[in-house]
Amino acid sequence: MVPDSVYGAIMRSLGVLSWFHRHRHGLVLCFHSVTASDSEAVNFGRMAIRGEFLERMIVDLRRRGIALVSLSEALKLATASPQPFIALTFDDGYRDNYEIAYPILKKFDVPFTIFVTTGLIDRTLPMWWHVLEDVIDRNVFIEYEGVTLASSTKRAKAVAYRLISEYFRHLDQRNVISATDALIAKNDSRLTRADAFDQALDWDMIREMAGSGLATFGGHTVSHPLLRQLDRASLVAEIGDCRHRLREAGGIKPAYFAYPFGQDKEVGALAPAVTEEAGFTAAFTTHARVLRSHDLQHPFRLPRVMLSRKAQNEWIVRAYHSGLPAMIRELWPRHEPSRTAPQLDQSDR
Repeated sequence: MVPDSVYGAIMRSLGVLSWFHRHRHGLVLCFHSVTASDSEAVNFGRMAIRGEFLERMIVDLRRRGIALVSLSEALKLATASPQPFIALTFDDGYRDNYEIAYPILKKFDVPFTIFVTTGLIDRTLPMWWHVLEDVIDRNVFIEYEGVTLASSTKRAKAVAYRLISEYFRHLDQRNVISATDALIAKNDSRLTRADAFDQALDWDMIREMAGSGLATFGGHTVSHPLLRQLDRASLVAEIGDCRHRLREAGGIKPAYFAYPFGQDKEVGALAPAVTEEAGFTAAFTTHARVLRSHDLQHPFRLPRVMLSRKAQNEWIVRAYHSGLPAMIRELWPRHEPSRTAPQLDQSDR
């Protein structure tokens, strides 16, 4: 894994080089949680960005003449327009998308899309990773599944987060609540099960944002599973039921879908076909490259660049928008191991 400092230096350098690489590309960006600029919240999952960066990025893009557009407009512009553009999307359905990101996006009149995991909104699925982050932050040892994991150093905390979060991701949805309760019961935690549920949007917030004319809502499954592990019937339930709940509870007819995790090894071969059958018109991966006209020939495998905590820099956004990082990856591809369910055993102590 490339250290954050090295990643940042490389990407900022590519951002500088992009000044000399004229392009008219489109880009779809993917965010998750957005925290207050003075927030002290821990972020071992590394997915949260600060509201300050979101605002700074919008100002920089506008100053450089980059159009900030809706997803539907992005797909139209990708076909023939010389206008460079960026579309903003947010995954899962965090409460802070409403409380922190939405006021910023309204201030600058920026359209955006939230891909919703409906189990989070319906309070049948807790945001267990917030509990896990709190437990790792507060404890020097973590008791879980009969194993004691060290959590006294920054590196140990990162390892503990990776191991336990992978374990959670492979759980059946029916077992996630009890697993969250067990994590709280066996360790010192400031958070409760209710706190884990309350980190998500509610349907009133979704309806309000949808009524603003700025927000579009898409599907992101019911329980955020690894889709490649599911059979057809389970895929139909996860994808189709998600779309049904958006229509039933939110009054929304979603056109777009985003795959959880989003890489080919996580999406699998069957999910795109089921997504199309469910009535969506396009679906997004996390293939980190610009959106080009030829991508529209495969509308259920569209690219999207995910920005995390380590990518909170305007030069990094410029680098991705230039297309240079994807060009380099094509020349020197990386081979990463596929996700498998971790076994928490004595070797993890």
